[in-house]
Amino acid sequence: MPIKLKKILFIFIVLTYSCNGSNNVVCKKFEILELDLSKIGSQRFAIYDHSSWVKFWSDYGQGDRPKVDFSKYNIVGIFLGERGNPGYSIEIGNTWNSNNQLNIDYIEYLPNPSKGYIQVIVYPYELLICSKKFKEINFIKRQKIQK
Repeated sequence: MPIKLKKILFIFIVLTYSCNGSNNVVCKKFEILELDLSKIGSQRFAIYDHSSWVKFWSDYGQGDRPKVDFSKYNIVGIFLGERGNPGYSIEIGNTWNSNNQLNIDYIEYLPNPSKGYIQVIVYPYELLICSKKFKEINFIKRQKIQK
């Protein structure tokens, strides 16, 4: 696949995944593998500046801290904390602007009681990097049972 087509396809996927209507807010997954998830616990938060990012990384990160341009972006985290099986997970739904507030709709999936799950400790989470337009974030949580 030519490079231009790959870039266009990537942009289309990111915008399709992360935008909703005319009040769209560009948020995309922020993949970081070097986090000590056992220390974070259950929480939702936003990081708006470099000093908060340095603090977060010194508390939970391992290895080199990823560079983030906080003049353009914020980091948003949703962490479920320790769970007893892989039936727990998170899915980000829509992100949108309403009255200068970033709204993040997400689903917390719960284990299906009719299924057997291997008993292993998991730490479901999602990190997003979002365009820096907002100082307030509203998390809209829905719960669903895994299929």
